[in-house]
Amino acid sequence: MKKINRIKISDDFTESRIESGPVEFQYPDNRVDWPGVFIRGDECLGFSINIANIINAIEKSNIKYSKYYCKILDNLKSTLEEAIV
Repeated sequence: MKKINRIKISDDFTESRIESGPVEFQYPDNRVDWPGVFIRGDECLGFSINIANIINAIEKSNIKYSKYYCKILDNLKSTLEEAIV
């Protein structure tokens, strides 16, 4: 299991919670990190199930490089499964 990074939210954050979607971190010294994607733990199960269904469909097809595509999707699915709450 990968280490989960815990990010402390500053006292001036006014939203009730961070929603799934694109995020960009700004540090106290005003440096801005590369943007990334945040998926809430309560949404990870649905994404994981959908990715498993896509993997099954690809495996049954004759798509060129299907094993390569399935490996990439399986890695993403595993990462999502680690965050399911």
